[in-house]
Amino acid sequence: MNPFDAHFAHVLDAGEGLILRPLEHADMPAVRAMFDDPEVARWWTSPPAEIADIIDEPTVWPYLALLAGAPVGYVQIYHANPEPFWRAFGVPTETFGLDMFLTRRGEGIGTRLTRAAVLHVWALSEVARIQIDPDPANPRAIRAYEKAGFTARGAMPGYDGDPMLYMTIERG
Repeated sequence: MNPFDAHFAHVLDAGEGLILRPLEHADMPAVRAMFDDPEVARWWTSPPAEIADIIDEPTVWPYLALLAGAPVGYVQIYHANPEPFWRAFGVPTETFGLDMFLTRRGEGIGTRLTRAAVLHVWALSEVARIQIDPDPANPRAIRAYEKAGFTARGAMPGYDGDPMLYMTIERG
């Protein structure tokens, strides 16, 4: 068992009826349905089956975002240090990251979800950095992350070689 599992096993309240609930295999039909949204499919290039695999990953904690009980998105919190990709970039020890997509936009949901996830990660005193890596051509996501406190550090190649904008919040 990962030492962080107990911390990430709880529902997160983002306010105003918006919650993040740990993802379960039974949630996968809702996740797959969200990929019918063209904006989700445009920015999240991995297939839904990879999200199902993440449920059992020891260093990733996936959440279903619900607004008034209805699925509106997906958020995953991950421990970056065990991943060779991130170690190659020299991330500080105890760096955690976020990835997410939403089916509702223009309502501040992305900023609220991001803030809730960030606060939850900061509750772990050993965390030094939180990172997120949107596509640099996705200004809506970048604005939401900036509103949640992230600062752009520059473009870099992503897992598939496509560019990503590396953004961080450092423990101050």
